[in-house]
Amino acid sequence: MSSAASVYEGFWMDHDHDGLSGARLTLDAYHASLLIAFIAIFVTICGDRMWSAVRFVLHQMRAGSERRGADDEHLQLLVVHSAMPGVAWDAPKLLLGTIWKLGRCDGRTVCFVAVLAFLALFNFVAWTAAGVLSASVAVSNGPLIYVSPDCGFYSDPSDAVSFTPAAGFQARLLNSSRIADEYVQTCYNTSSSSNSLCQQFVKQEIRWTGRSNATCPFASGMCLGGDDGAFEMDSGMIDSHDTLGLNAAKENRVLYRRKSTCAPVVTRDPYGELIPGRYPGEEYALYYYGGISIAVNYTYELSTYAQRGPAGYILRCISYSIPASRPSGASAPGGFMPIPEIARSDAEVTLFFLVQNLLAYTAPVDDVFFAAHTNPTTYKLPPNETYTLYYNDKLVSVMGCIDQHQICRPGSGEAPNCSTLSSTENLPSEIAKLELNQVQHDTAYVIMLAILGGEMLNSIAGRGAVALKAQGTVFNNINIPLPDNQWTLEVGGWFSIALARLQHAIVEYSTGPAHTDSGRYQRDTSASLARIYANTCNRQKGRQLSSSIGYLTFNGIGLLVILVVGIAVILLGPLLVLIVGLRQSGKWSQRHLEWEHHSKFERVAA
Repeated sequence: MSSAASVYEGFWMDHDHDGLSGARLTLDAYHASLLIAFIAIFVTICGDRMWSAVRFVLHQMRAGSERRGADDEHLQLLVVHSAMPGVAWDAPKLLLGTIWKLGRCDGRTVCFVAVLAFLALFNFVAWTAAGVLSASVAVSNGPLIYVSPDCGFYSDPSDAVSFTPAAGFQARLLNSSRIADEYVQTCYNTSSSSNSLCQQFVKQEIRWTGRSNATCPFASGMCLGGDDGAFEMDSGMIDSHDTLGLNAAKENRVLYRRKSTCAPVVTRDPYGELIPGRYPGEEYALYYYGGISIAVNYTYELSTYAQRGPAGYILRCISYSIPASRPSGASAPGGFMPIPEIARSDAEVTLFFLVQNLLAYTAPVDDVFFAAHTNPTTYKLPPNETYTLYYNDKLVSVMGCIDQHQICRPGSGEAPNCSTLSSTENLPSEIAKLELNQVQHDTAYVIMLAILGGEMLNSIAGRGAVALKAQGTVFNNINIPLPDNQWTLEVGGWFSIALARLQHAIVEYSTGPAHTDSGRYQRDTSASLARIYANTCNRQKGRQLSSSIGYLTFNGIGLLVILVVGIAVILLGPLLVLIVGLRQSGKWSQRHLEWEHHSKFERVAA
């Protein structure tokens, strides 16, 4: 997040709620404390004014009637000048004193005193509780809106193709992959959210579902596990408001869906072969899933001499996407020409090449991607213990993944209207078919740019073997036995990283990137983006970022209710006095006169 990003202070609408119920007020800690103090004082004043109105009503109930002596006069004076809750004690004392002095008890007076004491206590308790509950209109960890002058898309303004901007872009991909990986390890698949890292998005994680025995994403016979040997990962519908935090009314939201399918693929002839190398005993393993250029007809090569090099996992990958508009058989951007068996024009395709170089396992591994059963070697340990190590079955294991995306227009009580599942290359033309309103279209555009570079390849983004979960249990080039579904755990982790990268990308769009490669990457201020910025910036909801500590969000409706009810209560007493005062006839005139006299501590003449 850019250092220029800040929390919006003022009134705004939280579209989690319909209509005015979504009104919110966000203030910094200082002004929030002043508002809380004002609310407490205001509620206290309201309680006092309510008691004034109650005292007036109780006084008028006995005013204007035939006088019953000094004690009755004292009781009326007590009603006029009593303060809650003290009158709950003073009234019974006066009653007991009168009974003691006169030696008799008036039932009507006893009832009146009991009502007076009860109402005093009830009013005190009710308004004390109201004062406590009024604090609930402030939510310390409530939703916030982040605003930033840096909101927008960033790119290298240089038109020249050179190593420096390419390296800068790759560094950004690597950094985003690392950040997303750390976030997934800390905040995904856990019920705990106490870590501040997990509180920066409106939703801690984007949950997804996995399905084994899915249809192979490539031609029949290409998947090692058979035509139903793939693993499918589906994010389900991701709401731009509820999940990504782009605050918008229901009619201005869009839905996004990501679906990825992976499977280990065959490496047998004609997709792989060994050819003689340049040195004695050397061979090259070549894999033919498409030519990487006009001059090179293979996809990946590895010298058997590599096994003499550093031990450990080596993970390499290549990705391509062929727009549907390109002629059949055309190469992908960048020159890669996939073989027909893996060619897809409706998805991004990534091929992963895994080398397990001089890496041993303490037991056989049956996972088809990490398979290790060969060259079992037994070693002796003193005094009479032995252990056996197993090595990889293949020089190189290959896995293929496809990534597909979908944008939907939410329906009102009906199924959403969705684009077809396709690659990001085809999304613009698919979005144009959905009849989105302008805000929806601009929101979809922001999501579309956020997922560019979101293929499985960039979940690894230069991290190589570090991106493997299996790497975490390697010690001295020896690993523990891996489960039979290790490859599905790996791709599931990469899928989660892709979703976390989306969460971060949306926030970085709204707040500006934390790092822009020493100023090389600049905000795109093209005139064509002005409308998109106007419709999508300053809408990012969040719970807590490093800059949001010390902010409070108040419920606008709660504040309005407190204000309106409070003003009504404050005006109630004077209004009752005014109404009685305007009725200047008979008993009403006498009642008003008694109130005036008793308010001045004057007795009314008998």
